Amino acid sequence: MSRNTSDHNTEAMPLFGLVLVAVLVLLWGSNFPAMKLGLSEIAPFTFRTISNAIAAIGLLCIGVLIMREPFAIPRQDFWPVVAAGMLNIAGWQLFLTFGLLEIDAAKAVIIAYTMPLWAAFLARFFLKEKLSVVRLLGIVFGISGVLVLNIGKLDGSMLSVRGVLLVLAAALCWAGGTVAIKMHRWRLSTIMLTAWQVAVGTVPMIIGMAVMEDPTDIRTASLPAIGGMLYTAIIAMVICHWTWYSLLRLVPAAVAAASTLAIPISGVYMSALVLGEQVGWREVSALTLVITGLFFVLVWPVLRERLSRLRIEQ
Repeated sequence: MSRNTSDHNTEAMPLFGLVLVAVLVLLWGSNFPAMKLGLSEIAPFTFRTISNAIAAIGLLCIGVLIMREPFAIPRQDFWPVVAAGMLNIAGWQLFLTFGLLEIDAAKAVIIAYTMPLWAAFLARFFLKEKLSVVRLLGIVFGISGVLVLNIGKLDGSMLSVRGVLLVLAAALCWAGGTVAIKMHRWRLSTIMLTAWQVAVGTVPMIIGMAVMEDPTDIRTASLPAIGGMLYTAIIAMVICHWTWYSLLRLVPAAVAAASTLAIPISGVYMSALVLGEQVGWREVSALTLVITGLFFVLVWPVLRERLSRLRIEQ
């Protein structure tokens, strides 16, 4: 995976890097209202099967034709790819998709982006990584954000409660997939690992579509719904991933990770703009708490390490 990143001698963000960050924040944040639009008229397994098939083909073409990566999965990577694909793609997408059918996109994006907090917690047990006081504080902030968002606002119906739990399950699957990726020494490059994960994770979607849905019903979907599905496939899953890898080649990973803190903000306000969802004090407070937690988990440990190195060098 390290072949797709390079060493950096500066923490400065180049101008082109700032452009890439702005593109990612806007496009990835917009994916939540786009999914909500698509799922309003397209059956969930059909939505995911078509969008994932487009994304897998697009990512494989980028990896093989543009980045000149080998097409085949190395034998040692096969089962780890299957495990990561089931968690990062199948689990994440299925739980998130059905959760979006029952709660607002703005609420979903806040809950979904607690993923790094759960990943830090799981890494303590599966990777034996130290769970520092600061990271533990970050997890507390994140959980507090989810509680603020939902306590007193759930309407008491099973749909409302289930929607929150489904999106939380999606975040946990994403976190588990992240830990699974860190547990294995990959021979696949990052772009090909992503492509094959999408391909593997599409298999349960195909089965669900064949057993539970009639994919020909998509012919009755409106242009906005079709556009939401294509946005998820082409923009969010292909262009955004390619942009992310380009960003990682330009800036340190910690700087890139810090830039993702703005994605849930973008998602909340794009949901309000596109779908007319209400953004009140609960959404703003929860967003602030979750982003604070993400900062403690993603950014602060790296900043502290580099500050310590600077003191030693001086």
